[in-house]
Amino acid sequence: QFRGEEASETRLTWATELDSAASVRPFIVKNHYSKRFEVLVQDDAHTLYMVDHKGDILWRRGLNGPIKGKVQQVDRFKNGKLQFVFNTENTLYMLDRNGRDVEDYPITLPSAATANISVFDYDQNRNYRLFIGCGQRILLFDVHGKPVSGWEYKKANSNLVGQAQLIQLGRKDYLAFFTADGGVTLRNRRGQERVKMSGAVNLKDPELFVIKGATLADSRLVGLSATGQLTSIFLNGTV
Repeated sequence: QFRGEEASETRLTWATELDSAASVRPFIVKNHYSKRFEVLVQDDAHTLYMVDHKGDILWRRGLNGPIKGKVQQVDRFKNGKLQFVFNTENTLYMLDRNGRDVEDYPITLPSAATANISVFDYDQNRNYRLFIGCGQRILLFDVHGKPVSGWEYKKANSNLVGQAQLIQLGRKDYLAFFTADGGVTLRNRRGQERVKMSGAVNLKDPELFVIKGATLADSRLVGLSATGQLTSIFLNGTV
């Protein structure tokens, strides 16, 4: 038996024409008023567009370069209103939903960013931490754009790349930072080395996948090596 009627074909919901070709993939963001999803997209002229759920352009905003990595949303003032956080090669931005700079932003970076911004909310209490790699330096800001004191891991062995990851297992935080030589280091909230690895790691891509075991000892992080092999990092340091 089978259903004889034709299924309705997929139809275009909306299309929007930009001033020039789109240069990055669209970012899906949430409208904190309507609770609908909207689209941020940037074109070749480095103009950022906000497009609503009907395809209408709400605003345009010129930037000083292409966005690196993702656009992330934070509730800076803890009032339910969301802001957009992202970086270009030389600048850290925070915009409100109307495309205007939030106070204390933009922030000019001391050197060109080689890694993408990561925004972590360790305890889900909106006390955000913003990490960004500039060459071998790791910069750490609070949500107000102020440097966070007490951070100990300030320089890597080679340039930071990709995007830092927050891995939470067994009530512990593991901050993973990736370097251009394929290396990875796992740190705690203060930047101290959390896992001392038994061997070198040479990852093809700056990304780890979490395999949760029945216990913390059975859990591991997995990445793909430059030679195409799966590399497992156990939390006791065994590679």
